[in-house]
Amino acid sequence: MCASAPAGSRSIADRQRLIAGALEGVPQADIILARLDLDGSPMGVCVEVVRFLSQFGRVVYDREALAVFLSKIQNFTGDEDKDFIVELF
Repeated sequence: MCASAPAGSRSIADRQRLIAGALEGVPQADIILARLDLDGSPMGVCVEVVRFLSQFGRVVYDREALAVFLSKIQNFTGDEDKDFIVELF
């Protein structure tokens, strides 16, 4: 999943846009973005995002922040990663 992130998501601003888009409509999106450290290697940032969102908890309609994020980024992943994400739910 981390390796198949959009090619333009290498800068902090690009990463912020990707996460903001994935969390669109989530009331706590600004809080999440403010707390995330998006500086570093793509793999390191991916691990940090997953770790942070998994610990953040529920955001909307009794859905976990990580579940909301993963459901929105499926369009940016390959078939194998998409299948893995679907199996998580």
